[in-house]
Amino acid sequence: MHKHYSFDIKYKHQSLFMKFLGTLLFFNKGFMTTFITTIGSTVYFPDEEFILKDEFGSCQILAHELVHVKQANKYSKILFSFLYLFPQCLIFLALLAPISLWFLLFLVCILPIPAPFRTAFEIGGYTMSLFVSYLCGKYVRKSNDADLHSYLEASAEYIDKTYFKGSAYCFMWPFGTNLSNKITDIENDVISGTDEIYNCVRQSYLNSVS
Repeated sequence: MHKHYSFDIKYKHQSLFMKFLGTLLFFNKGFMTTFITTIGSTVYFPDEEFILKDEFGSCQILAHELVHVKQANKYSKILFSFLYLFPQCLIFLALLAPISLWFLLFLVCILPIPAPFRTAFEIGGYTMSLFVSYLCGKYVRKSNDADLHSYLEASAEYIDKTYFKGSAYCFMWPFGTNLSNKITDIENDVISGTDEIYNCVRQSYLNSVS
């Protein structure tokens, strides 16, 4: 993938910045141990052992995070970060405002308010996660179409419930998503026509398991 995209891999347990973020994100108990975070073009895994324990899962996560690298390159790292963290990032403006209506409005932003931009970015990332699961099921596990479809549907439902409706991303979209609709596009290979990253990931993945 380095042939196509510029990115670095680092580890959270070695990063003071990630430890600081982990403290701020107190509501996400697994931030330092089970979550992978991308800042700009750097992908932070918890530690080396995380990758060695589950190489396929780590490859799947890396593909997901490379979608975020592309998004950051498209919108610029600063704008992407702001949009991704919006509206919760506005809490910092409360520190600049005196005790007033504005202070209270910014203070409210710490609540789990729906985050439309983060949702859109993560739909892109989790569509890639489903795509890699499809590749593994079809070309490695040789699953039949019906079983693979059922697995992808169950995965989409779990992702929706855990990451969009749940606390992992601060309840970013409690209304639910249409992530399962992406499965048909993946199975019919329509997805490859939406972004060249899918073809890059597929070729890289199939080369690695051949």
